[in-house]
Amino acid sequence: MNLDRFGSIALLTAVLSYQGIELSESKAEPAKTETYKIQLITNGGREFTIVPFIDTNRAEWVVVTVNGKKVKLLHSTNIATTVGLRNWYDHPVTLIRMCLAEDFDAKNCKVTQGDEAELPKGKSIYDVSIDFKFIESDLVVTRSFQISKDTKPIEIK
Repeated sequence: MNLDRFGSIALLTAVLSYQGIELSESKAEPAKTETYKIQLITNGGREFTIVPFIDTNRAEWVVVTVNGKKVKLLHSTNIATTVGLRNWYDHPVTLIRMCLAEDFDAKNCKVTQGDEAELPKGKSIYDVSIDFKFIESDLVVTRSFQISKDTKPIEIK
């Protein structure tokens, strides 16, 4: 087999790639998944209660999962009844509006249907403010948040 210099390099690259051997350290690593659990409302937020004596104490949370540029949201409510039982209720997010955090007046925003959106190019989860909608008890509810740079992701076991 007669190979010139470039043919030899191409053949070597193909063989090593087939064997799973990296030739360059410039290949990007897979995106690391980070999860943030943010409490939105606590104690006595009864604004959506259909039966007041059942929903006596509530806490609302949003779980934010960041995988590369993808951001996924899940809204959860923890409710205590008058007999002391606590129950978690998940509410799928139906709409996300992500805006650059420096623009308080909601400019440079992108709206995405569903529970997953993409971060703007060159921005991290700390650089955006997020509004989202979910449905609870036949009501469309909107919540807003921004993750501060001091907030660290939680460890998922």
